[in-house]
Amino acid sequence: MAGALLSLLLWHRDASEGLTGVDWSLLALFVGLFIVMHGVETSGPVQRLDSLLQGFFSGGRLSYLHLTWMTFLGSQLLSNVPFVLLARGWAGHFGGAPLFWYTLGFVSTVAGCLTPVGSVVNLIALEEARKRGIAIGFWSFIRHGIPLTTAALLPGTAILLLYR
Repeated sequence: MAGALLSLLLWHRDASEGLTGVDWSLLALFVGLFIVMHGVETSGPVQRLDSLLQGFFSGGRLSYLHLTWMTFLGSQLLSNVPFVLLARGWAGHFGGAPLFWYTLGFVSTVAGCLTPVGSVVNLIALEEARKRGIAIGFWSFIRHGIPLTTAALLPGTAILLLYR
């Protein structure tokens, strides 16, 4: 916003020109998403969940496999960015190892490709396609998402587990 304001002041442009291109509903969605996730993250149930997960993150490669399937499922249930906001607190269980962050980033990104709700970006793309007269349904998306996600997730996870 500061950069936009600076450019308006420097080039003496009409602000309405630039503001018409802003997708306000999308901006509100992201602001709301981060506000809600902060509330969820600081609430009691998340801390209780974190203590319950200590057994899954007891060390070694198995911890990273648990992180992988939890991230995969969490990305489908919450969408990948909100899930990462919650899961970042698990880093302490992994001693701050870079592999935790690689795994969380990789799996959440790839998992986002499975379903339309796996990533907010998918919803944006599907909405833009709909505006242009291209209807892509939920099951059609998944029909393509399953092989693409599998083709990336399986070898990628194997590579990450060899990383140590």
